[in-house]
Amino acid sequence: MITFHNTKVFNSNDFEEYKKIKGYSHSYLKQEIGGIAPDFNVTDAVRFGSMVDNILTEPTHADITSQIYEDAKEVARLVVSFFGFEFWEECKSQLGFTTEMEYKGLVMPFKGRLDKFSERSKMVIDLKITNSRVKDLDTLIDYMGYKNQLWGYSKGVEAERALLIFFSRKDKKAVVKPINVSENSNVFFEEKILMYGN
Repeated sequence: MITFHNTKVFNSNDFEEYKKIKGYSHSYLKQEIGGIAPDFNVTDAVRFGSMVDNILTEPTHADITSQIYEDAKEVARLVVSFFGFEFWEECKSQLGFTTEMEYKGLVMPFKGRLDKFSERSKMVIDLKITNSRVKDLDTLIDYMGYKNQLWGYSKGVEAERALLIFFSRKDKKAVVKPINVSENSNVFFEEKILMYGN
């Protein structure tokens, strides 16, 4: 079983500052080969998530001339119909955290950056934009290790539930996928702690 200690939560709107914070991110742990992983840049998915957030919470900041505006509006529509506007607005955006994962006496610093977090509902929400079709999303979740990512995020901030919100560019459709984060163990993180823990 993995235990979590010394968790700190903070606003992480400045991504460059977040990158400097000590700790292994899920994206690093997933991509590393021999301790080296490619740099993480602000991707289309990150920009897309920001656009959705702007449409819902700060519409005057949403660039309606952007190529991604119409697609982001579709996700915003799904969010409001699924959660309700008040729920989404109360969620914290771009919440960062650091924690220490402990397994078999080894401790590994871990960090994450949550798209959305509901303290009241104890829920982590992550936005994903994809070229995959809706029918292929379960395969994509397994291939990309999203279950591991959401497990680490949820345990790190003591959330009880996790959701992925996908927008399929090919199907022009937004879909909500619940992720089970109830298990106390996770093989992916156990292996990484054995590699990187002290």
